Amino acid sequence: MKKDRPSTIWDRLDAHFQTLSAKQNRPDLDLEALQKRLAARSKALRGAVRTESPARRIDALFFRIGAELYAIRVRDIQTVHALNNFTPVPGVPPHLRGVAHLHGDFLSLLDIGLFLGMERKGLADLRRVVVIGKPPRRLAVLVGEVEDIFSVAEESVSSAPNPSGRPRGACVEGVIGGDRLLLSAKEILE
Repeated sequence: MKKDRPSTIWDRLDAHFQTLSAKQNRPDLDLEALQKRLAARSKALRGAVRTESPARRIDALFFRIGAELYAIRVRDIQTVHALNNFTPVPGVPPHLRGVAHLHGDFLSLLDIGLFLGMERKGLADLRRVVVIGKPPRRLAVLVGEVEDIFSVAEESVSSAPNPSGRPRGACVEGVIGGDRLLLSAKEILE
């Protein structure tokens, strides 16, 4: 019985390597022409590659305070906690609701709605705190419902509304999706 095809994988690999070896040892192979052809192919492929950089993204924590929609960049957030209790501090501006003890640190509690000039009565809907900044400048921002972390294209963030209508409008970095204010942690901490 004559073997036309190798029977095992090893026989097939050996036959394939012998064929490749025979092709490499060809006297008619022009290495210089092969190098030129490969260089031309490489140049053509480099030109075919898209040179555009991928869209820059912003990772942001989306949250609500009542009906208002907000976001803060994830890079500016240290932690998110449930607000269990806090201590009011007399004689401070109304947007500073007091202090809270979180993981061994006392942090000021900022009511971002009041800080941005919105009307608010009570704290019933503010159940979480988002800790922004780095020691020694950190602040706990009171928020209602934390939705999720989303990645949005930087070009989808429109410019901030005119800050002249509300105090501290510079704290609004931009608007995401036409209805969600992207807050600037840097400006809030100032």
